[in-house]
Amino acid sequence: RVTADSVDGYAADVVSEILNDPDSQFQQRLVESGLFSHASIDYLSLAHVGPITFFGTTTRAKFDIALTALTRELAMMGDDDYFSESDLAFAKKRRAVDTAMELETSDGMAQSLSYWWAVTGLDHYYGYVDNLDARTTADLHGYVKRYIVGRPFVMGALTPSADAKLAQAYLQQFIDFSSMPQ
Repeated sequence: RVTADSVDGYAADVVSEILNDPDSQFQQRLVESGLFSHASIDYLSLAHVGPITFFGTTTRAKFDIALTALTRELAMMGDDDYFSESDLAFAKKRRAVDTAMELETSDGMAQSLSYWWAVTGLDHYYGYVDNLDARTTADLHGYVKRYIVGRPFVMGALTPSADAKLAQAYLQQFIDFSSMPQ
């Protein structure tokens, strides 16, 4: 919720930037390991409820192992050393550059300004880069602990109909394991 939790909204953007970097430990353990062919976490800034979404692509043969690795990775995000100062600095710089690049074209500027005006107001947008720069690793850890680690979630899998029963069984095992007290 950007309007009520603006620190967490900025932290969410930085966390997504870190996790989606091809050199991040998240990508190394999930994608470069071969468990997923693609994995990303994104946060959509909205005025009232901003969804945090994981998208991943894996194979039938690796489905259960990939879910186990994802569970382990999400739990590790709660560790105080999961995000480093260099991760933070790189993500803030990349996000600042991306924001500046949006303003390089008239359609990019129109889309960006109209989105932020509709969602939070232009004051949020005008202070975006400065507020990103103010984020600390403590902000990132706070966001992850409040909204990701051990929090309720919804999960689904898009699979061929022939694999639906197997996917359903794996998802049920994943949900049962994830909801166990730690």
